[in-house]
Amino acid sequence: MRLFIIVMVTVLILSGCGGGDGTDEPSGASDGEPTIQDFIPGAIAFNEDDAEQQYLQMEREAQEAIAVCMAEQGFEYIPFVPSQDMGGFVGPENQEEFVELYGFGIATMILEDQRMDEAAIEEEMAKDPNNAIVEVMSEDEQQEYYAALHGAEPDIDYESMTEEEINEFYEDWIPEGCYNDAYEELWGGEADMAFWEEFGPLMDEIFIGVESDPRIVDLEATWSACMADQGYDFTERFDVDVYLLRRLEDVGAISDLDIEGEGMGYGYGSTEEPIEPGSPMAVAVQEIADEEILIAKADLVCSADQEEVYREVYEEAEQRFIDENLAELEQFKADHS
Repeated sequence: MRLFIIVMVTVLILSGCGGGDGTDEPSGASDGEPTIQDFIPGAIAFNEDDAEQQYLQMEREAQEAIAVCMAEQGFEYIPFVPSQDMGGFVGPENQEEFVELYGFGIATMILEDQRMDEAAIEEEMAKDPNNAIVEVMSEDEQQEYYAALHGAEPDIDYESMTEEEINEFYEDWIPEGCYNDAYEELWGGEADMAFWEEFGPLMDEIFIGVESDPRIVDLEATWSACMADQGYDFTERFDVDVYLLRRLEDVGAISDLDIEGEGMGYGYGSTEEPIEPGSPMAVAVQEIADEEILIAKADLVCSADQEEVYREVYEEAEQRFIDENLAELEQFKADHS
């Protein structure tokens, strides 16, 4: 399976970076101004305080929808939301704790993927009450059940296709079944994708320009000088990501690294084989992860008290985008509601 990550400045807007006060209001809501989330049906602006509860609530709603869908097709399904603590990543309580454990979450997350406690995961999934429902079925009945739940397997000849052809097929393939239908409906996937197809390029133009805002330029210069005082030669924060990713590519932990222009993001492929604990690869990645944590600690010091300025600048850019495209945004919302 190919892993591809895109990091865009607009994520700061759509992730609800104005949160943190314990409410569920997206950035800008407190002063009555519309936000981008207001124009995407199903979109939710998570903030630091209520993200976990909102996520769990959406999971519960999705599971209930799956149960209804399965019942309509003649199958019993019991809603089940597994515990999120299964021996793997558990969210730290604050930014300082996250940095201490995971740095920026780049090399450290590659290692974290390898440390997932398979026994804990299996133990948690064994609690799924639907296991008992399936176990008493015949093989044919099980196939019908899983086809209803996850959709039928795609009819393709894996043996005659190249890996590239298989990857291209799955990029366009949309799974069917109650599970996928429920999450598409509740997480607003289709509307979200349609929004980015229509407005993504316009948003890029506005948000890329934000980087030249004098307030941002001053912050970046101050940050770079501070990092230099701590022994790190970076002009901007994105340089840190690139540095760590190139080191990971050099040791073979990732492949096909593709750096987007203008500091907009990056993509890379995963290794064909898992990184075995104790292997030379694991040792090399651990060294990079250790350095990542040290850099992240320095960044935490150099970034102190800058968040408010960044939020202000990006919220201004968001509002400018809305003002310039209000009619089109309202029409999009009407078309996709």
